[in-house]
Amino acid sequence: MFFFLAPRPIKLIIRLLKIIFFLLLCIYIVFWLCFYCILSWVNRKRIGEHKHRTKQDRRIFNRRYYSTSITPINPEQEDDLQSNKTSIISINPNQDDINLQTNKWLHLKVKDNYFQLVNEDTIDYVLNEFWSRVMNKLNDDQFVLILFRVIYDKKDFIMTLGEMQKINKNDLDKIAELYKKLFEVKDDYYKKTIVKSFVISYNIIPDYKMISSKSFIRYYREDNKGITWNTIFGTNLPNTADFNLWGKEYFTKINKNGLSTHHIRKNDSSLIFIVTELSRIETEVRICIKNKVILTFKDTISSIDNKNTFNRFITTNKQNYTYQDGKIILKTVNKNTNFLTSINTSKNSDTKIIVMDIETRDINNVKLPYCICIFDGKNKYEFYLSNFNSIDQMLEEALLFLFKAKYNKHKIYFHNLSYFDSVYIIRILAKLSKSNNYYFKPQIKDGRILNLKLNYGKNYNIYFRDSYLLMPESLDKLAKSMNVEHKSLFPLFFPGTVDLNYIGDVPPIKYFKKDLDNSDYFKYLLSIGDINILSKIVYHCTKF
Repeated sequence: MFFFLAPRPIKLIIRLLKIIFFLLLCIYIVFWLCFYCILSWVNRKRIGEHKHRTKQDRRIFNRRYYSTSITPINPEQEDDLQSNKTSIISINPNQDDINLQTNKWLHLKVKDNYFQLVNEDTIDYVLNEFWSRVMNKLNDDQFVLILFRVIYDKKDFIMTLGEMQKINKNDLDKIAELYKKLFEVKDDYYKKTIVKSFVISYNIIPDYKMISSKSFIRYYREDNKGITWNTIFGTNLPNTADFNLWGKEYFTKINKNGLSTHHIRKNDSSLIFIVTELSRIETEVRICIKNKVILTFKDTISSIDNKNTFNRFITTNKQNYTYQDGKIILKTVNKNTNFLTSINTSKNSDTKIIVMDIETRDINNVKLPYCICIFDGKNKYEFYLSNFNSIDQMLEEALLFLFKAKYNKHKIYFHNLSYFDSVYIIRILAKLSKSNNYYFKPQIKDGRILNLKLNYGKNYNIYFRDSYLLMPESLDKLAKSMNVEHKSLFPLFFPGTVDLNYIGDVPPIKYFKKDLDNSDYFKYLLSIGDINILSKIVYHCTKF
């Protein structure tokens, strides 16, 4: 009897052990599932806090720079900023005790109400301020990590030019050239939007963290395949039409005509390039993030053997870029224009026009002003350097002469203001505006000054404009084509070699314009005895 019952308890024990093992396995699985869920919840919470903190920090970042002209951010106040204890830092802009603490990110804000658009002049101005206040106080063997930021007059709108660069005090020209090139390829939107301030973030590298004693300044971003990238319309685009180098291809579809569509994921990025071959030399590319197309462009190569020389047409904003050996050499913008239509003649013609001219001479290969002439439609006025103590004083007096109530809403035209006269005018206007609490606003497009509005006195305004943009020819050619009296013959290169009050013989022909005929020179020589530089230049200058 026992022989037949003995196996039964053993089977029960085995069954019980199986049940226990199954329960333990379930507990183990449930434990890890709970652990995974908790870990995912914690990560999501951290990401949410990070996003919230990022937005909050950006608002703090914007607010803390709304102080006066040049404001160094004190590192001791960073914690207060992050905790929202303060939103505005007021530090004397003229102070010299700029913090030079190493191994810590510091920020220097440069704000000037007279530079409201980003261009080459404002970039030079900001970098010169940074150099005078920070870089020049460092040793030659010290290096700094730098980021150049632009805060626009729109909420939470900050543009960073390029990547972080490693520089020392001898790299001013190189870094200035870099930032100008980076901004040159930016969309026109960045060039037309009003700027609130500039911020240079910098970190002085301590000696114990110095790996290399060389500067590291680069224009393009290079990936692990050796190709370079630059930002166009807010997106990093490769500087080659060879899409096999853009990233890792994970899907290919061959069309009926033998051409292919390639799906490529950029390395270390969520960007997806959908490349459709239109022909052997032309491809259409759609850039996607999370199945959303953010940019479309077409690449057309000139030769199958060289895919680094090509044309890239950005369909989104109708811009065309020409690449040669992986570098942008030309940018063109296609704009829609309306047909010309006839307009009615204005019955009220604008007579509030003033013309102004600056005469210069070469001193040690530098062009320096020595005479300024103004014509307001009725009277002519001249300002000659020999009557003033300095060039700046002459320029100031000439411009202050215009700041009168009777010249309210007048347009002052210079011929070639954008490329020549603005070099002297803008600097003096900024100086006068600061000392007299005036305000001027430049309107610049493609590096050319379209309009300079200056507010003075009790809501009086004058406008400086470039007549060359309306009539792109020399004054001499314009006078001949319109059959009007043009500027008289004058030895333009002679005043730089003699005293400005010179009275004597007519100089040789080499001091006149280069295309002057010998016959015209001898006629001039016979028609005049001694030459008076003062009277001749005033007569020449006032022939607008």
